[in-house]
Amino acid sequence: MKKKEKIINITRTCTIPFILFVFPIVCITAAGENEWIGRLIALTVVFTFGIPMLFWWALNPKSNFITKRAKLNQPKFKKIKPYIDLLMRLVIIAFGICLLWGTAIPLAIGVGSLMCDERPVVVRGCTTSITTPFPLLEFLSQEIVLENTGDKTTYRFWYSLRPRLKHNRNYEFLILPRSRLVLEAKELKEMRK
Repeated sequence: MKKKEKIINITRTCTIPFILFVFPIVCITAAGENEWIGRLIALTVVFTFGIPMLFWWALNPKSNFITKRAKLNQPKFKKIKPYIDLLMRLVIIAFGICLLWGTAIPLAIGVGSLMCDERPVVVRGCTTSITTPFPLLEFLSQEIVLENTGDKTTYRFWYSLRPRLKHNRNYEFLILPRSRLVLEAKELKEMRK
């Protein structure tokens, strides 16, 4: 492998973890007291660059999903290999569409609302359900359901740098307007009306 190819591979390998993990943590930490502004910037950058990169990766014919060392690269799987490659591409595209529809579009609408002088919404309640789609990366995303809101709206809290939110505790959430994205969470000692 040539030196230039190695540099390109290192750059390609480091870009995605940097955009997904390092940049958001730096933004949120650098914001200090106004953590919600850092989280808003981080989410905007992650979804603005992350989703197109995901689609580019899935649609790029040069992307290899079945590596040279994989068992599916053996001659006996030669007939089904293109179908598995196509299936993997379709799954990634479907994931990208779900991420775009479920998170990126509400984020864009919420950011647009903030730019039109709308304020973030404050919601207080007792957590009844907290789940995470990525068990080993619980700081990355948490889904929250509150008891006091009158409905079963699920809120999503991205990049929580503090310890995991706890069940049956009172919290005050700062929600991005016209979306269900939590920008900041503060635990309350007692519930305020």
